[in-house]
Amino acid sequence: MGYLFENMEKMDIQWERQQKDLESQKRAEAEKKLQDVLADAEAARADAKNAKEQMLKSYINLLQEFIPDRDKAKKRIIKEYHLDEQAAERAFALYWK
Repeated sequence: MGYLFENMEKMDIQWERQQKDLESQKRAEAEKKLQDVLADAEAARADAKNAKEQMLKSYINLLQEFIPDRDKAKKRIIKEYHLDEQAAERAFALYWK
C-alpha cells in the first residue's frame, strides 16, 4: 500500500482552504457587482421610459397647438415615435386636452 502514495506530492491543506475561501469571497464580490450593475441598468431603463413619456407628453401638447386635428396629430406621433395605433391612442387619451 505504501507504494501507492510514494510519488504523490505533499498538499498544504490550510493553503488549499485559504484558496477556496478567497475564491468564494471573489465569487461573492462578483455576484454583488453583477447585482449592482443590473440594478443600475433597471434604474436607467426606468429613467429612459419616464423621459420618453415626458417627451411624448410635450410633443402632443405642442401638436395640439399647431395641428388642432386630432387624427392628423396622431398620425404624426405614430410616424415620429414609431408607435402602434394602440400606444398612440393611449398617449392621446392621457395627454390630448
